[in-house]
Amino acid sequence: MINQNSQRSDEKALITQAKDGNADAFGMLYEIHAGEIYQFLYAHLTNVNDAEDITLDVFIHTWQALPTYDDRGLPFRAFLFKVARNKLIDHFRQVKHTHPLNEEMMDVNRPNPEEETLQSAERKKMRNILGRLHKDYEQVLILRFFSGLNAQEIARIMARSEAAIRVLQFRALQSMKKLLADEGVDENK
Repeated sequence: MINQNSQRSDEKALITQAKDGNADAFGMLYEIHAGEIYQFLYAHLTNVNDAEDITLDVFIHTWQALPTYDDRGLPFRAFLFKVARNKLIDHFRQVKHTHPLNEEMMDVNRPNPEEETLQSAERKKMRNILGRLHKDYEQVLILRFFSGLNAQEIARIMARSEAAIRVLQFRALQSMKKLLADEGVDENK
């Protein structure tokens, strides 16, 4: 607990410095959070270039908005995920969203081909199942299980109460369980 409180106070100090225009402090915030923001975006996009570009946009927007940022007791990353979610929505509006599997096929900057081949079938199956869920269900599951956010953070990002997020997560898992059963996938594997 002490370590977590220490990290939170260190992050608060970095935020304060960044709000005062310290680019190095903001760079440290970027290093701390860029990976998880990128993973969140990539989970929705599957296109490395788009995920990288939007991650950069998230941090540019955050740098510009930082002087008006107000810490309301939630982690800074909840603010970043909210910005990321809004940037993702903007991106889909601009490109008239195509199916993620089509984007994946066009991506020429894939990681190691051997690793990609081993993971491809599972990832496609998971994306297919997630893509068939209601958009709010898909969003809550990605934020919770792929990005590792808690209910309080997700509530802030999705502008809902924590109770509503817990209900949404429960319903999303039930819906996913049904879709997996329909696909003949044993959930106990």
